[in-house]
Amino acid sequence: MQVIKKVSGASKLDILYLMFVVMSGIFWQERIINQDNALFAFNITAFESFELAHYRFTDIFSQIIPILLVKAGLDLQTILSCYSILLVLLPYLLFRIVLYTFSDKGMAWMLFLAQILFVSDYFFDAISESKGAIALSLFCIAILKNKIVFKHIYFYYGLGIIALTFALFTHPVSLVLIAILLLWSYVNKLMEKKYTYLFFGLIAVVSILKYFFFPTSGYENGMINEVLDVSKWAEVLKENYVLTFISSQFRKIYLFGFLFLLLFFFRYIRYGKTKTALLYLALNMGMFFLLLITFKQGDSNMMMEKNLSTLAVTILLPFIGKEADSLNVFNSFRVRFFLPFLCLFLLHRINKASAFYTERQNTLNKWIEIGKDYGHQKYLINQEALSNTPEISIWSLPYETALISTLKYPENSMTIKNIKEVEYWRGLHNHKDAFIGADFFMPYNTKKIKSNLYNFGEEKYYLLEINK
Repeated sequence: MQVIKKVSGASKLDILYLMFVVMSGIFWQERIINQDNALFAFNITAFESFELAHYRFTDIFSQIIPILLVKAGLDLQTILSCYSILLVLLPYLLFRIVLYTFSDKGMAWMLFLAQILFVSDYFFDAISESKGAIALSLFCIAILKNKIVFKHIYFYYGLGIIALTFALFTHPVSLVLIAILLLWSYVNKLMEKKYTYLFFGLIAVVSILKYFFFPTSGYENGMINEVLDVSKWAEVLKENYVLTFISSQFRKIYLFGFLFLLLFFFRYIRYGKTKTALLYLALNMGMFFLLLITFKQGDSNMMMEKNLSTLAVTILLPFIGKEADSLNVFNSFRVRFFLPFLCLFLLHRINKASAFYTERQNTLNKWIEIGKDYGHQKYLINQEALSNTPEISIWSLPYETALISTLKYPENSMTIKNIKEVEYWRGLHNHKDAFIGADFFMPYNTKKIKSNLYNFGEEKYYLLEINK
């Protein structure tokens, strides 16, 4: 009977996560045809090659099947919907390993909640590597914490090193997250000291090798410099951009995270674990301060949620515990009772946020219909004409319109590129074989499209008026 009860409890959690995976399939268009996601999706399907930024090799897992589907000649909708699901599949597979192979309910809940606790608009930033970084960082700790399930010590070491390496290459935030998770595990005696020291050493070794052989991009170096430049801290904090965002979105996004923080902090105090409570509070405040000085600006709810989503890991630290521990969060009836309902609410919040991204798709569809009436397939649009459409991402417009138009009219793809002045392109718009992408990807603007999915015809770019 106990086994049946355990399986039943695990199945409920699995069903909740599966709902999240299914939602990524339902909202595939809103997720994929959206800013960076559209750029990656277009490059993968147009050039049939991997799109890897900043040596983040874990993107291969989500891109290899879409590339194979392109080569197999499948339609664009099948490829893009598959891509949307694959982007959440790796964290889900790691979750299943922890839930069923390690039988670690606390870590499994943490893997799931960390993906949805501070997420509404951020769900539609499908390719964000920080989500994978969170999942891989938690998976590393799950491996180290559950040494007992490994029959051979070498398999334990090997899997731990592989997971650690992948995590550090996925996103720079992994370094901070793993260090915090290891420190928490060490203080709470969740693993033997020698293994904690060993993996702290491995973090240092992998990070040094990555620094010398796979140097970080200018963007990541800029983030590091902001953290180290103490003189700018006061200026950054004075801007208060992040605090303003949180206050405006507190009830909508951050209320439950804050309640978790208070619940766990006072629970430690109540059970006489004052030092643990203070460490818990210090780690959360430290992570929050780090995010304040590195992500001082954002131009959308989605970007700000992305910047602050890693706070979920530090808030959920009490979920990393031993089942026999009296302070295990699942010994609290309130936590056990409310968690499933909370998850359903958080999933509903994501569903509600989808309306904004559906409206974006509708606006782009209207422009494509206008372009179709004009009778051409490549257009330049005056940037001033977009001033009344704040929901549209200007830089990714060529990719988003290419994807949407190809879904609607497979034989007549269309692309729309924003411009400030035609002369800027030095005649490139007059080339019949040109595809003009984002300004910061100029080398790809004339790259020949390999895939048969897109047909832009042999014509130059024409001006498009959308406000007539």
